[in-house]
Amino acid sequence: MASRKTSNQQRKRPECHTPDLTITLKTKHNVSIAEVYECLANLEGNPLEDTSEGNETDPLSIWFIAETDYGRVLKIVIYPHLNGDYYLKTAFEAKQRHIELFNELNGLVD
Repeated sequence: MASRKTSNQQRKRPECHTPDLTITLKTKHNVSIAEVYECLANLEGNPLEDTSEGNETDPLSIWFIAETDYGRVLKIVIYPHLNGDYYLKTAFEAKQRHIELFNELNGLVD
């Protein structure tokens, strides 16, 4: 998965999500919107732009790995709208390779 860092200035709380997305997150990934906000609050490092083939959006989606308040590690994907708002695209339990890539690109590796 190709990625590049975004600046701290670009870190912004996603403003919008749809009721359909809320249902999909809960039924498909067992993730609540509250957990997404917990991850935003607990984020260490910088979100990364998703430049991997097949996942390109214009503008590029942004993703990060963070823990909920109860220690659940999630991958959160958001996309910036041209109007400046950020929209939640998806959230799910993070795979080990995504955790390692996020930590490596953010210099969070021991």
